[in-house]
Amino acid sequence: IKGMMLLWNMQTMNITANGFESLPAMNLRLRRPNESDAPALAGTTAVPDFQTLLAIERLADGVVVGAVGLSPQGTDRKAAQITYWVDEPFRHDGLATEAVRRVAVWVFQDLGLEILSALLPKNHPAARRVLEKAGFTAVGEAFVLSRTAWLTQWAARPRVLVAAAALIDGDGRVLLTQRPPGRPMAGLWEFPGGKVHDGETPETALVREVREELGIEVHERCLAPLTFASHPYVDFHLLMPLYACRKWNGVPSGREGQLLRWVRPHTLASWPMPVADVPLMAALRDVLGGVSSGQ
Repeated sequence: IKGMMLLWNMQTMNITANGFESLPAMNLRLRRPNESDAPALAGTTAVPDFQTLLAIERLADGVVVGAVGLSPQGTDRKAAQITYWVDEPFRHDGLATEAVRRVAVWVFQDLGLEILSALLPKNHPAARRVLEKAGFTAVGEAFVLSRTAWLTQWAARPRVLVAAAALIDGDGRVLLTQRPPGRPMAGLWEFPGGKVHDGETPETALVREVREELGIEVHERCLAPLTFASHPYVDFHLLMPLYACRKWNGVPSGREGQLLRWVRPHTLASWPMPVADVPLMAALRDVLGGVSSGQ
């Protein structure tokens, strides 16, 4: 009942502003809570006063693992205080740090605030580590992240080049692979591929990656450039060209423990995929629009 009352009060908070949908990250998304989240968010009753509350939802399975709260500070409302809570089974998955860092992007890049601060309970080293990893520094009894410091950190993120392939079989289906446990974005489905190493072109990297991951041979001439993704994750900026491939030698198999699925292009949106892959779906559906859409 206490959790349900909390969620009822959330409906009047600032997060209900028009235009807000969700804040996606690598392994999670932050979204407006709803009444069905009450059991998962009962622990937020221990969080101090806040005016905006976001549920932390794991992308791979939709499980709500915690929440982040924000309260405006100062008369000019150019500062905010952040509080967060993650349920016990998920406190060693790095989700708290990822959620705090994603909120910082929203606060400084979209809301135009100048200061984000946090107050911690005494003798709470785990919470301190979360804030330090997110770029906060101790100032007296508080932890503070300024817009200036955040901009410096944001500009210093590395650019990561990844090449991906849409393998298309004779029935017009596309191959998806599931990221195995223990890796970033575990449980999400993606197009096969991997990082482009120094000295490689995206095509040569993709030939190597599908050989290592799937045990198949692809010639560079069989890779047709389709589209690309450019996405700002909190730790790095991803650049990912996507190639269409209809011809290869061998039968794809999960050489690194990953699951494989052949799926219809029109069903791609129903598979939990990394946020950077989502814009690629439309281009792929356009290319395969005339292919059979049977189940």
